[in-house]
Parts: sequence; C-alpha cells; structure tokens
Amino acid sequence: MGYYTPEEEKFRYDLREALKEDVVPYTEEIEEGKIEIWDVIRRFAKRGYLGVMYPEAYGGLGKGLMEFIIVCEEVSAVSLAVDMSMTASAYGFGALPGYLGKDVERYLTPIIKGEKVGSFCYTEPDAGSDLSRMKTVARKEDDEYVLNGEKRFIVNGSIADYLLVYARNGAFVVESAWDGFEVVEEYRMMGLHGLHLGHMKFNDVRVPEDNVVFYTGEEKTKVKVEGEEKKRAGATNMFALMLGPERAYISAECLGVARAAFEAALKYSTERVQFHRHISEFEGISFKMAEMATKLEAMRLMTINAVKAVDTDFMKSGKVAAMAKLFNATEGFDICNEALQIFAGSGYTCQSPVERYLRDIRLLGIGGGTNEIMKYAIQRDLYKELEDG
Repeated sequence: MGYYTPEEEKFRYDLREALKEDVVPYTEEIEEGKIEIWDVIRRFAKRGYLGVMYPEAYGGLGKGLMEFIIVCEEVSAVSLAVDMSMTASAYGFGALPGYLGKDVERYLTPIIKGEKVGSFCYTEPDAGSDLSRMKTVARKEDDEYVLNGEKRFIVNGSIADYLLVYARNGAFVVESAWDGFEVVEEYRMMGLHGLHLGHMKFNDVRVPEDNVVFYTGEEKTKVKVEGEEKKRAGATNMFALMLGPERAYISAECLGVARAAFEAALKYSTERVQFHRHISEFEGISFKMAEMATKLEAMRLMTINAVKAVDTDFMKSGKVAAMAKLFNATEGFDICNEALQIFAGSGYTCQSPVERYLRDIRLLGIGGGTNEIMKYAIQRDLYKELEDG
C-alpha cells in the first residue's frame, strides 16, 4: 500500500541509488574500523542529504519533515551508525536560523556540506533524561560568556568542529578549537561501530555574543532576527521545538534497521534448506515472517502518524511522537531478534548482517529518551487531556 506521494517515492528511489554508490560499499569497513565514518559521509553529503530540511540558501534541499524521515529510514537500513552521525551533525542546529540570524550561515553551510562536523550536547554525567540536574552553566563577563561543565554520551562530541551546548541558563555554539574545550574520552560501544561517542569538558570556555543562542540570565528579552523582533526563547521552548521531530526521526531509524533485518531474514528463509525443504516452508519460520511483516507495517504507520502530528502542531505532538518511538524501538528490536533466530547459528556470527542490526537497534530504546521515559510522557499527557476535558 502506498503511503507516500509520487514525489516522495521518487525522492526515496534517488536516495537509494545514491546510498548504493556512496555508502553501501563501505558499511563493512566502517563496522570493522578500516575506514573513518566521516570520510564516507563527506562523499554522501555532496548530494545535499545532510541538509534535507534546510533552505537551499544554506546548501540544503529545502524539503519537509517527511523527506527527512525517509532519509533517516533509508540510511539506517544501510548503516544506523552513519545515520546517527549525520543527524547529530546537522539536525541539532535546525533551530539556529531563528536564533543566530545572519551568523547561522557561518556554521550551517559547512555542516550541511560535510566540510565540518556538528554535535548537539544535552546529556551529562548526572543529567540523562532528568535535565533539571544539568550542571553546565555560563556566566556573563563583559561581552563574553564563560562556559563551564561537562557532557557525555554525545554523538560526534569527540570529533566535532562545532557544538551546540545546552547549559542550565542558556545554549551556545562552541568551536572545539577554542581554549578550554577538552575531550575526556571516546566510548567503545556494544554496537554502532564507527560512530564517535564522546565525553567532553568545558573549562572556562569563552563564548562571544554572536554565538549565544539564548541566555536566560540576561535582562534583554528580545533579539533581532533578520529584521524581526522575536522573543528570546528559553530551554523549554528549544526542547519543545526539537522533541517531536527527534522522536519521529528515531522512529524512522528503528523502522529502517528493522526493515533491513526483515528483508535479510525473508531472503535467507528461501535459501536455507533443512530436512529437504526450504525453511520458509515450515510454519515455524513463515509465521514468524508474517508477524514481523505485520509489526513492520504498524511501525511505518506509527512513524507517518508522528510526522503528521509534528507537521500539524509540533508543540502538541509529544504524545504521538513518544508513542511512535516507544512502539518502534520495542517492536523493531523484536524483529531484529527474530531475524537472528531465523538465521540461527549463522546469525550469531559476524558473517551475517543481522547480528549488527540487533546490536545497533538496541540503543534506540535508550537514546533520545528511554522507553520508560516515553511511557511517562504518554501517561502524563493522557491524564492531562482527561483533566482538561
């Protein structure tokens, strides 16, 4: 059944062809550490896909959220590590055009082109889902802002050129070349091999006025953006701006990885022979495939529904987007697990792709808000809706 417009289907087809040329040949080398992941992404970035939602004036494609979601699904089906690296670099800077004004081009354009690597930094040692425990803080000194704190589990954090850093009292664009920025550690992970996950410290990093996204400690409440007076938003508005789309794209990442696992298992079931029959002829296998296909279809519908909710009113999309992320992370993991079961012993070896899919997708029930946090967000909105009538 078709859920996409002809233009969106054409966009998907062209994207798949680009991935076959630019990324697919290098997935195993990325996994084995034989090639730097950003060497692959930089080639792919020349096609504009890192800036799918950004205006063409910044080097983007000027498309909508649906096309961005398609990119997340298709790239994740090839390599989740590549997609997470891409989205962490470009997506986090999506709100900047409304805050930095004309200065945003200095950062956005090289990120979209893949010439520079970006990263957005929320998580801290004591602040995961509970951002109220965030300790990173800035103080104003003359015409600069002095930033102190640390961030960990940050995608691209250890290699980024530009970092969007959230503090208790503001958000700031930091360049890693500045004095006081320190990479403490790059984590080794269960999955997502090739992806750079960092722990960084900010020791009296001096941020110029032009790089302040917002600062709640200042008296000025308005900022000029391209000639308009707009209120300088605080952290709550910034998070609200990003949460719905973030959960939608993570849902799409789950869909992409699960789809790849499903397709691999379906093909394998028609090739593997046991007891003189293809294993697809056994109900124990074919019924698994039927269940996996049903879950996959539901995952797609949940993702599309989240996109529509965000496009309709992103400030009210939290519950629907959380449902999509929770459902897709849970069912996507189950699909990958069943795919490995169908491959049996071969699936547990690195000679098959399904063991990578299972290791990689496991993070998506944690990153961007754990499954438990998604359940909390859903029930909170349910009871609020009941109370509001």
